[in-house]
Amino acid sequence: MFKEAEVAQLIDQAGFTVWHRDHLLPWAANSEEATSRATEACDNYMILLSSQALQDTLCLQGLLFALSMHKRIVPVQVEALDPARLPEPLQTIPRVNLRQPQLPLSQSDGGHQLLHRLRHQAEYHRWHTQLLLKALTWERQGRSPALLLKGQELCHYHQWTHKALLRTTYHPLQLQVLYVAESLNQSPLRPLSQAEARLTRAKTWLSQLIG
Repeated sequence: MFKEAEVAQLIDQAGFTVWHRDHLLPWAANSEEATSRATEACDNYMILLSSQALQDTLCLQGLLFALSMHKRIVPVQVEALDPARLPEPLQTIPRVNLRQPQLPLSQSDGGHQLLHRLRHQAEYHRWHTQLLLKALTWERQGRSPALLLKGQELCHYHQWTHKALLRTTYHPLQLQVLYVAESLNQSPLRPLSQAEARLTRAKTWLSQLIG
């Protein structure tokens, strides 16, 4: 079985930034809060599936939070487990198998599969994270108009959201849609395009739902 350090090294050498829970929590006054903030800022939530991980409350809470944020979940199986023991959301997500390595991790099929999973549509997930962080900041600061998107940035996120709404997986959160729609409402631009009008209707519907 591969050690966590080997998996982290593989990912790091491939150019990904690795945030390990053990690096964050020793300095955190609130471990749940630290895990939540780190999860918000990540593009992928990778969980090494072992009997120990399945008994770790904080690990499972982080998984549930990542799912609620529509993060990409990357389950990596590092020991034999009964699939029925896995949390229900993980039972339907394809797992990367690192249980029986025959080669160094960087040369193994499992290592290649893991990197392929992380690289697939990486730009989409990066934009998802960036917009999420901006929307959360806007929400936590009382929806200040000063934090709304403007100019070219608004154009980019508007286009991304329009395409993301058509997806069936990892779609935007309601907060992200609302944030972009409110930015469009406040932006002194030309008449709304069809895509912008769709976002504005989504914002109205969300406002009614939340209110």
